[in-house]
Amino acid sequence: TLSRPPSPSSGGLLSGATAARWGDWTVTMRLKGGTGKSIDATFGHGLPYVWFECAGLDLAIPSDGGTLSEPDGKPVIGASKGDTVVIERENRVFALIAPPK
Repeated sequence: TLSRPPSPSSGGLLSGATAARWGDWTVTMRLKGGTGKSIDATFGHGLPYVWFECAGLDLAIPSDGGTLSEPDGKPVIGASKGDTVVIERENRVFALIAPPK
């Protein structure tokens, strides 16, 4: 049960979130946008990653405040040609991995 009713966000692309699926170790939150637009974020206890699935949205990763590179260390100039991008920001390193086309 909810301790208080959910309220829509004050602005931005997404207007709310619900639990779409859950199990013993993982949960999938559905971040809602407009009609037919959503992002499902699946994460779990002890897992070092979050899996995102988008419907009706194209995500863009802002490059300000950090560096983008290919896995081999070459900087990303324009759009990446591969399925993996490494982001380093504030001495933290993240990898974005997309399924191959």
